Amino acid sequence: MNRNLLLAATVITGLALMVSGCNPQVDSSVATFNANATRLASGGQVIGTFVVTPLPPTITPTPIANSFDLTQDQTALLVTAWGKIYGLPSGSPFEIIATSGQVTKFVIDYLQVQGLSDTVKGGNVALGQGQFRLDLALVDTLGANGAGTVTFQPTLDAQAAFKLNPQGSEFGSLTLPPGLIPSLGDAVHTTLMGANTDTLSKVTLTGLSLEDSVLHVTGKVK
Repeated sequence: MNRNLLLAATVITGLALMVSGCNPQVDSSVATFNANATRLASGGQVIGTFVVTPLPPTITPTPIANSFDLTQDQTALLVTAWGKIYGLPSGSPFEIIATSGQVTKFVIDYLQVQGLSDTVKGGNVALGQGQFRLDLALVDTLGANGAGTVTFQPTLDAQAAFKLNPQGSEFGSLTLPPGLIPSLGDAVHTTLMGANTDTLSKVTLTGLSLEDSVLHVTGKVK
């Protein structure tokens, strides 16, 4: 190697070591650097080398297989994601991430398909602080317009058993059809588990988050 190039490389290496902090190993390396620089300047040969410890490899998180991140496409449907998951082989892991708007569409469509289209005229689902709140525009059995709110706080226990945990409801003076209240719980259960009962569900959840207007569930197909 050209002596001038080798001298420059040795100087750069020595400077890098000196700025790394003072410790016995670095002090020894600096002493060797000074000796090498002196020998190079006087036409001598370099004695010894600096040992450079390589950086640890960068660890990239393993992506979850069968991930359905609907937040990347506001036109994507939660019902489609659940349909694909239910078609996966047993044991397959999965993930769903959806916005409150996508969850709202799923819930309202579910209620109307269940024969409540004359009662449920619209609504909104709010997701946050672990809660799932439905605010509905309703027409009661007497034809009166009104609104209703029902809140759930879904959880997974230590055995990964799913629980809805109703937190209360408010419907004012509306006269409601008998099937409405049970259907609201079924709608939430279906949103989070793909079916309205544990018996019918084909998945076991391993994670559940309702924060910042985003639904995030992970699990495995039974």
